[in-house]
Amino acid sequence: MFDAAKEAVSGKLDPTEEILLKGDPAHEIIEYLEANPSTHMVLGRRGHSAVRSLTLGSVSEKVIRHATGPVTVVSE
Repeated sequence: MFDAAKEAVSGKLDPTEEILLKGDPAHEIIEYLEANPSTHMVLGRRGHSAVRSLTLGSVSEKVIRHATGPVTVVSE
């Protein structure tokens, strides 16, 4: 998975660290950001419809609402 992400941003961005978290994605990311306040998180967004995002929730939206540091969300 990390290799695919690196290939997608090749030439545009050089990630400085790869972190693999296990559990509820939004919760784990928010906890990581709280424990590492100097982190600038870059998240991908899948682009579900507005209605589906409202009914299912969105990891990127939850992270943005609760993050203690900078978060950049990019779409497909």
